[in-house]
Amino acid sequence: MGHGLGRARLNVLLAISVTGTMAALMATSSTSAAPEEDDFVRQLNPNRTVPAGDAAAPAQDVWKGTDRERVLSRRKRFIVFPEGSSFSVAVCMTIGLYGNPNYQLISWALNWGIAYNLPNQTISFQKEMTEPKPMVQRRYRRDLYQKLEVIMNSMGYDGRDCILRALCESSQYFGRKGSNMIAEMLRTLFSYPKSKVLSFEHEDHRLYDEAHRKGKNMAACQSLYGNCQFSLLELALGKYSTPYGFM
Repeated sequence: MGHGLGRARLNVLLAISVTGTMAALMATSSTSAAPEEDDFVRQLNPNRTVPAGDAAAPAQDVWKGTDRERVLSRRKRFIVFPEGSSFSVAVCMTIGLYGNPNYQLISWALNWGIAYNLPNQTISFQKEMTEPKPMVQRRYRRDLYQKLEVIMNSMGYDGRDCILRALCESSQYFGRKGSNMIAEMLRTLFSYPKSKVLSFEHEDHRLYDEAHRKGKNMAACQSLYGNCQFSLLELALGKYSTPYGFM
């Protein structure tokens, strides 16, 4: 019994000693100067200051020239992929046919795809960050449209007229938002920046911009671009299984 009371008294004394030590440390830290901030905090908030007056008050974030605190923001960062990485989009068209003379059902398929090399260096973005955003968007769209034109030309169609017709029809088929995922993707791909094309930009930018503006003015896109005998948007949305004169 005596040993039990002794151990209990020792535990109480240790607890009091630890509590007193912590209180002393807290009192010392509250009256001493604030510790030096690390480099990361100073970089995030270079305007951070300690309010004058109560030296014991904890430091607060005060923004110069503002009455309210603002959320810290970071500069735009670009993702970098391993060298050789690519992004591919493939389209497959399958048609069921009856064989002759056995009359067995067979499938005939046509596939084509587009592959883009993914960026592996951030230095390539330095120039684009200083250029107007609409100009960069037009350049990327031109690269995509040219690849689509090559595909359709190889299939026997007028690729340029089909792209221009799709740009013309996109503002008439879609509003501000597509009805489903496919429609939203098509609306994004075949929409064009509203800002004026600059004089030093590529000539194709003016052709694409003109076609898109004609569609907004409710022009007859099918008549304007008659060399394309089918609607690329209707084909992608499944309005008909094959283009006119495909087989």
